[in-house]
Amino acid sequence: MRTVLWGRRLLVPKAERRGAMRYPRFALFGLLMVAVIVAAGVLLTPWPGAGAGEDSDGDGYDDATETYLGTDPQDDCPDNQNDDAWPPDLAGANGKFGKHDGVINVLDMCELLPPHFGHREGEEDFEERRDLNADGINGTLDLAQLLPPMFGSTCPSGYVPPPAARSMREIAIDMDVTGNDARLTQGANTQNCARIDGTGTIDIDVLLSEPGVHADDGIRAWEFLLNYDPNVVSISAEDANFLLNQAAGGEFGAASDPLPDARNGSWRSGGRDEGGGYDPQPEPAGPHEVGPGVLTRITLSGVAQGTTALTLTKVGVMTAANGAIPVVTVSNAWVSVDEECVVPTPTPTPCPDSDGDLWCDEDDNCPAWPNLDQSLPPWVSDPTDDPDCDGFTSADEAEIGTDPWDHCANTPDANDEADDRWPSDFDDNQVVNVLDQGEVLPPHLGRSCANYANWEEEGYPRRDLVPDCVINVLDLGKVQAPYFGQNCSE
Repeated sequence: MRTVLWGRRLLVPKAERRGAMRYPRFALFGLLMVAVIVAAGVLLTPWPGAGAGEDSDGDGYDDATETYLGTDPQDDCPDNQNDDAWPPDLAGANGKFGKHDGVINVLDMCELLPPHFGHREGEEDFEERRDLNADGINGTLDLAQLLPPMFGSTCPSGYVPPPAARSMREIAIDMDVTGNDARLTQGANTQNCARIDGTGTIDIDVLLSEPGVHADDGIRAWEFLLNYDPNVVSISAEDANFLLNQAAGGEFGAASDPLPDARNGSWRSGGRDEGGGYDPQPEPAGPHEVGPGVLTRITLSGVAQGTTALTLTKVGVMTAANGAIPVVTVSNAWVSVDEECVVPTPTPTPCPDSDGDLWCDEDDNCPAWPNLDQSLPPWVSDPTDDPDCDGFTSADEAEIGTDPWDHCANTPDANDEADDRWPSDFDDNQVVNVLDQGEVLPPHLGRSCANYANWEEEGYPRRDLVPDCVINVLDLGKVQAPYFGQNCSE
């Protein structure tokens, strides 16, 4: 059973909070709860080819993906055999297997089969033009896009982009396969940490948690990378005879990297239901694979003493209609060899807290004015670009000559400090009073940088509280209510 402790964040940089770690906002009463989230949560949106972004030509592939692939984002169909316009119309890519004909057929399929299949970004044989879902892999999800109903369609009128799929809650690694089955009819208590003794083995399941794939979507294909430390464990076998081949009439095709893993710690697993092969026919009528279930079972073998995380990346799941299924959360796991399996506890790195009010600067509405309850002083309605919440933006304070990161004088004694902090408090006594008002009343009122020769020499920029090169009623407003009578130290 997975144990998850939830809390709110406190003094932890945003980069470390994304995904697995969250911390409480307050340390009041001396509590700092370090929340260890075993399941690293990330939101996986549909790949660009599924229409996640703007699709100017309406061909089912957004503009960003077409730019990546090298096809024309403004053209949905080839005008001639040399016009590479529609991403799945691969025949003719790189001058091979004929020319672009606007029809999805076996020639296009050949562009994604071996020797082109299975290559990754950074490898010599990887080609962006064949990476239809723009995930850095020439793999299962690219090939599955060409299966029915895409197979046999023509552009532009013969192809209808797949409907938007409903998201799934979670894909998880389960370190205890007991009771798991193809459709998880018995349910599953996911375990996230397990031990291997010596060079023994352990089976793990990669599964779709409840409720899994929506009944109106069905699943056509999946693909992911399983990342691990090859100095601790190795992958010795895979059995994908589970969820994807449960519906009658399906034709399951395994599409994982060969074993043993030659990529040294980053192994690709994939499977697809070819459902009628390459014939231009839809998958047989009847139930598609839906709901929760096990995608694949993987056997790990011990290599040497140690503990390694098992993480899933490049996760993609495709509907029976070739649409992408968003996955809300990916939950990872750990495995140890010849030692107790303990999930590592992350050590929080304190983030900047300039005013010491126990709120990270990036989350604090007033990062340079301590306010534990995040309430604003009466003279502030919008703290945007006003880190010390003194009612003046950093840009204005730069013109006025006060400190944009300090809201108040250190002492109540007048004029005993070299620098000014609160623009409205001219004499630095922490209170706005009639003496401060006098600094913007006659004879100063009405003077401007255009009509007063000693504007700079006599410090008029300091009086210009609404920097516009003139002392006027706008500046006077900054020493009246709600500023007048206020004490910045309270």
